[in-house]
Amino acid sequence: MLKTLPNPTRGLGLFLAAVLFQTVLLLIAPAQQQYVLITGEEVTLKTAPVDPYDPLRGYYVTLGYDISRPDKLPGYPQAVTSGQTLYVVLKKPSTAKTAWTPERVSVLKPELGPGLVAIRGKVEAGRLVYGLETYYIPEAKREEIDQKLRTRTESALVDVKIDSAGQAVPVRLRVAGQVYEF
Repeated sequence: MLKTLPNPTRGLGLFLAAVLFQTVLLLIAPAQQQYVLITGEEVTLKTAPVDPYDPLRGYYVTLGYDISRPDKLPGYPQAVTSGQTLYVVLKKPSTAKTAWTPERVSVLKPELGPGLVAIRGKVEAGRLVYGLETYYIPEAKREEIDQKLRTRTESALVDVKIDSAGQAVPVRLRVAGQVYEF
């Protein structure tokens, strides 16, 4: 009776397929961010910071935005549920490098005219979250940024890029005339 030997190339093929799949998974998030950075429109948002520390990732700034608060958003729907997606339509300011203002809120992706951009957020604990709330900073700049944020919160702005789907990626933090790009 003939005995069949296992095919060693089949095992190697499965191993390579698994490695390729994991590599693709690791590249999806950075590729998506790069797409938004390349294709998105730059928007400036007013922010108010808090400065925590994550032992695994280092120092970061947790940013809260005016556009995260329902009471600051015109046309915010009365009946929203946690996890619901909403779009906030932002209007371009008349002067450069000042914060864009919320124009209206939409449950569906809105049609936009000139000078308008829609940012997509999710309702969480009664606030809108955009994925822009955590901004990592180098430890060498931590003290400087922390001091400026705590004393000059009225002039804290974040420049973000927003793509046509409403996804946003932070580009730079501006505090008291100082620009921090990371």
